[in-house]
Amino acid sequence: MTVSPVEPLELKGKAERVPAYRLDQVHANVDGLARRQDSPLVGRVVELNQLKALFDEAIEQRVPRMATIIGEAGVGKTRLTRELVGSLGEPTVVVRGRCLPYGDGITFWPVAEAILDAASIATDDPGEVGLAKLQALTDDREVTLRLGCPHGDASLPRRAS
Repeated sequence: MTVSPVEPLELKGKAERVPAYRLDQVHANVDGLARRQDSPLVGRVVELNQLKALFDEAIEQRVPRMATIIGEAGVGKTRLTRELVGSLGEPTVVVRGRCLPYGDGITFWPVAEAILDAASIATDDPGEVGLAKLQALTDDREVTLRLGCPHGDASLPRRAS
């Protein structure tokens, strides 16, 4: 994120003015606080094995499977997911899309993010570059146009910067 200093604030209960900053920009693909990932996963072996088994079943039976990981903030949902993804190996391809905790009309936001991720479409790619990347991913012009131009315009859905 990028911030700029603003005039210090006079806050109730503080003897002196407090430094303040304006949030100018939130950078894409930043997970927030950097956490150590080199410590061993503790107490989640059963859950990790269940997820691996579900993945293996999907591969063997060639059918989709879905798992929902639910828990309070800070219990390790992201860490568990990272451990699973890290254990899958080649030739597994993982794409990501996230659900936003706010807003209306964003039902397909995670799908759009996953498509952008799968096609390696950057936030600053011009529309024609994004469409070319999407075409290379789908290898089907009709699918490309439906994904990239759902309303008939010549632009792709954009990630938030």
